[in-house]
Amino acid sequence: MKSLRSINMCILAALAFSLVCIPAWAELPDIEARQVAVNVDEREDGADETSEMEMILTNKRDQQRVRKIATYRKDDGEDTKSVMFFLEPADVKGTGFLSWSYDDESKDDDQWLYLPALKKVRRISSSGKSDYFMGTDFTYSDMGDNDIDDYTYTMIGTEVIDGIECYHLERLPKDDDVIDETGYSRSELWIRPDIWMMMKAVFFDKKGKLLKELTASEFEEVNGIWVAQNMFMDNIQKKHKTTLKFSNNQFDTGLDDKLFSQRQLQRGVK
Repeated sequence: MKSLRSINMCILAALAFSLVCIPAWAELPDIEARQVAVNVDEREDGADETSEMEMILTNKRDQQRVRKIATYRKDDGEDTKSVMFFLEPADVKGTGFLSWSYDDESKDDDQWLYLPALKKVRRISSSGKSDYFMGTDFTYSDMGDNDIDDYTYTMIGTEVIDGIECYHLERLPKDDDVIDETGYSRSELWIRPDIWMMMKAVFFDKKGKLLKELTASEFEEVNGIWVAQNMFMDNIQKKHKTTLKFSNNQFDTGLDDKLFSQRQLQRGVK
C-alpha cells in the first residue's frame, strides 16, 4: 500500500471531479479484496517525484504549529526511496528523514532520522516504527510503504465517500510482528476505483479500539499521475490532528540517487 506521498506514502473535503470519476449510483464490479490492494500498489506514480509540503499540527486546544518541508521520492523499479528535509521553522530546520522500501520481502525497510542538534543520523529500529514521527499523528511505519503481503484483506462492501462509490476493505495483519511494528491490530480502507487511491482509512490500536482516521482530498492529475494534495490524520485518542498540504508536484525529473543517502541527509537540501 502506498505511503504518505500518495503519502509515499495513503480524503476528506471537496473533490476535484473529472470525467473518469465513478458516479455514486454506478454499481461497482465484483473484485477480490486483495486485488484492490494490488491495484493501489501498482498504480502509476512516476519514476520520481518532488513536492513541497506544509505540515500543520493542531492540539486539543486548537493551537497550531506549521512546518515547511521539501520532499523527494524515487522508484528504480524494485525499491522506493524517499527523503524529507525540514525548512521551517527554526526549531526543526535542518532535520531530515530518509526511507528505503525494498521489494525483497526478506529485507526489512530502512529508515533514518537526522537531528541537526545532535549532528548524527539515527536509524529507526523495527521496534521504533510504531512511534510517532516528529510530533505528528503519523507513525514511522505510516511514513513508509506497506507490504501488501503482510496483510489479509476482506471486502466489507462499497460505500459512497464524497460522491464517489468506493470499495470498503478490512485489512488484518498476518502476524504479531506486523502488529508490533505498525501499532495497529486492524484497519479499514476506502479505495476510489477510477484512480485506485485511498480516500479514507481508520486504524485500530493493539486492543482493538479506534485510534486514528485518515482522509485525503483535493485530488489532481499532474502529467497523467493522480495525487492527493491534502491529507488529514485525526488522532481520536490523543485529540490531536495533523494536516499535510502538498504543492508544486513534479514527476520524472531525473533525481540523482545521491539525494537519497545518509550523507545528503546530513547536508540537507540546497
